[in-house]
Order: sequence, then structure tokens, then C-alpha cells
Amino acid sequence: PISSKRDVATGVIRYRFTDRLTAKGEYTAETIERTTGDGMILAPLQVAPVPAGTAPDFWDVAHRTTKTTERLGVSYRAMNKLSLRAAYSATQVTNPAYADDPDKVDSAEATVTWTPVQRIIALASYGGIRERRNDLTAPLAGGSRKTDRDQALGSITFLVGKRSSITASYMYYQNKTDETLTFTDTAGMFIQEGAVPYGDRAQVFSLAASQALAEGVLVTAEASRSYSTGNFRCDGKVP
Repeated sequence: PISSKRDVATGVIRYRFTDRLTAKGEYTAETIERTTGDGMILAPLQVAPVPAGTAPDFWDVAHRTTKTTERLGVSYRAMNKLSLRAAYSATQVTNPAYADDPDKVDSAEATVTWTPVQRIIALASYGGIRERRNDLTAPLAGGSRKTDRDQALGSITFLVGKRSSITASYMYYQNKTDETLTFTDTAGMFIQEGAVPYGDRAQVFSLAASQALAEGVLVTAEASRSYSTGNFRCDGKVP
């Protein structure tokens, strides 16, 4: 077995500039230390390729991983019917636990809520993540990985009477990855191909209706349609 000890320290500061604008800053430091039971070995991740199947008693994982995250968020109410929330965070990781974990992560998110009239509520949101990993470790054996993920959501809700509502929404998701891959030739030598692209994309359209029959009793019906595509390509440099 393998066990770990996790220590987390967090500091938060919040400041209200005006009745409509509030900012929040947060800093988090995290440390994870791992140990194994009798007869087990922690094999620190290596950049050099290693043959598969080292042994069942080897754990290809880092002894100690440290992570720091800085986050800044704002909340702004432009008017009684329009509000905005946005946040940005940056994470740095020293000795990522596993071969494909990132060592740098940047993320951003934003949400706008608008109520133009009493019975209509509109929402739009976006979230994006940028992950980077340099010096990929065994078994990926060198190179780098870059991953970009984006997600957008838009919805509009119509309040029909006091107990009914209809919501139409649209969601878009995109994932792109460029990664170094390691191959083995007929002589047992390792060969790398850099920046191998992989990506997928999805769109979802949905329509939902809800009716409150009584207090605590809600009936909802929903229909949705999704479209998705994906692609993966090697350049053929590796025989």
C-alpha cells in the first residue's frame, strides 16, 4: 500500500470597494508527502525512458509534491438587473505526482446574469484552463504537453406564471492537446515525436420545462441534442 500526508494552508482577503464592487484574493499552499508499506519502493519519476513493467512493488510517483495557487476574483453589480462575476487563478506544481500531471495551470472564468424584465433571466458564462507540463517523465519519457480547454454556456429562462418555467440553453466545449509521444523501434530504442495533436469539440442544445405541482413537488421535462467531433494525428516520422 501507499499512504500520503497532505498539508494545506490558505489565506483569504476580501475588500469591498463600493456597494457594487467586491474583490477577493486567495493564496493556497499545499504539500503532499507519500510513503509506502514494507517491501514497497517509491521510484521517483524520471525523464529518461524506462522499460515497462518495472515490478509490482514499484510506485512510479513522486515522494513529495508541492503546489501553490494564487486566485483573484471580482463581483460587480452594474445595476439591479445586471451582475458580473470573474476570477483568475494560477497554479505552480513542483514534482507533480504522476507522469501526465501538469506543473503549471492557469484558469479563468466569468459569469454574467441579466434580468431585462421581471419574467426573463439570461445567463452567459465562460471557463478556460491552460495546462502545461515540461520534461514529461517516464513512461512518457521527455518532451512536453500543452492542453487548452474552453467551455461556454448560455441560457435564457422564461417564467410562465408563478409555478412554471421554460429554459433554453446552449453549451460549447473544446479541448486541444499537443504532446510528445514516445515509441519503441524494432531494436528496442526509444523514439520521440513532438507536438502530437489531439482535440475534441462538443455542442449541446437543450430545452427544459418545469412545473411546481405543489410545495416540494417539482416536475421537469428536458430534451437535448449534442454534436461532437474528435481528431488525433501523428506525423508519421516514427517508423
